[in-house]
Amino acid sequence: MQTIVLTRHTASKVKELSKNGAILLFTADYGCSDCEEFEEALPDQLRMLIDYEVIVTHEDESIMEALEMGIETIPQIWIGEKKIAYSNTQELIEAFEEEVKPILQLVDELKTLFNDHAGKLSRTYGWKVKVNDEVVVLVAKRMLKYGKAYCPCKLELKDENICPCTHHIEELKKHGKCRCGLFILVNPL
Repeated sequence: MQTIVLTRHTASKVKELSKNGAILLFTADYGCSDCEEFEEALPDQLRMLIDYEVIVTHEDESIMEALEMGIETIPQIWIGEKKIAYSNTQELIEAFEEEVKPILQLVDELKTLFNDHAGKLSRTYGWKVKVNDEVVVLVAKRMLKYGKAYCPCKLELKDENICPCTHHIEELKKHGKCRCGLFILVNPL
C-alpha cells in the first residue's frame, strides 16, 4: 500500500486513481480514534487489497480538499469512484469485504493454484517453495483488469508472461525466487 498526503497538489492524482479503479483508504494523521480502531480491526486479507492510503492531515488545505472530494468522515474507503458508507468501524469493514468479495474469491483460487504448483516444484526439484500472498493479490488484480493472470513485474501482456511465467523455474534456480517474488525458494528439502 502506498501513501499519499492529501493536498491541493495531490488531490488531482487521488481523483485520477479513483477514476482508474484504485482502492483508496482515507484516514487521518492526527489521532482519529475511528481511524486507529479501523487500522487495528482491518484483517490482513482486506488490507492487502488497498492500493493507496490517503492521509487527510490536520492542515486546513488537506481538510478543504477532502471536503471538496465529498469526504465528510474518515476513515472512508473508495473502490474506484464508489464510496463505502458506514456508521461504525465494523460496518465499514463488513461493507468493504462485501464489495471486494469477487477479488477475495479470485485470490483464494489463485493461492490454491499457485500452492499446488509450488508443491509440484517441491516434488520435482526437491525444493521447498513458498507462495507470496501479496504478489497473489497483484496477480488477481491484473487478472480482473486484463482477463488473464499476467505477472505483475512484466508489462507486456503476452501468454509467456502469465503466472507462473515461462522463466520462473530458471529464476528460482538462479536467484532463489522468481522475478516478481510470487514463488520463493525457502531451502532444499
